[in-house]
Amino acid sequence: MRLMNLCKKTEPDLVKVLHAGVFARGIPAPQPRPRGRVLKKHSGQYTVAMYTPSSAKPWRAAVKKAFIETSCTKIIATPVHLQIIFWFHRPDNHWGTGKNAGILKHRFADPCVIKKPDLDNLLKSTIDAMVEAGVMKDDNLVCSIECCKRFSNSHTPGATINAYTIEKYNVEKHRGNPDVVTWEG
Repeated sequence: MRLMNLCKKTEPDLVKVLHAGVFARGIPAPQPRPRGRVLKKHSGQYTVAMYTPSSAKPWRAAVKKAFIETSCTKIIATPVHLQIIFWFHRPDNHWGTGKNAGILKHRFADPCVIKKPDLDNLLKSTIDAMVEAGVMKDDNLVCSIECCKRFSNSHTPGATINAYTIEKYNVEKHRGNPDVVTWEG
């Protein structure tokens, strides 16, 4: 609880500057978990080979392409704040049929996606792609994120991604408070 209050107190004091804003077209895909495969050697011993499934490769390529097309040449090496909205197609059963064709059913009016893929795994694949595209030096620079999954009635599936650099922190407001770590860019 104390941590949440601390975040709420300090967030307005951050000075954020938009570094890059893009729309990545494609179906957002989560970063898959590494998997193991048991292999039998010629000597009769068993060993485990680890691998990461390639299911997120098309999504990562779409994110990289979106950032490369923006000609974002400066690599972020300071703290980063991300705003990301993942857009998904509505399933056909959300829409009426017959005379109600094209009308959204009332029980499906909520734009929030509460099914898989999980938001944390979507973030991982997207942030990793941003690092590969050269947007930021490392994913450990991300210090805050605003993120959501939404159904879209008219939007192409993909993600709206805004990367902000945190330029400075209002140190004067927090002098004497030992709980607040200050940083100036």
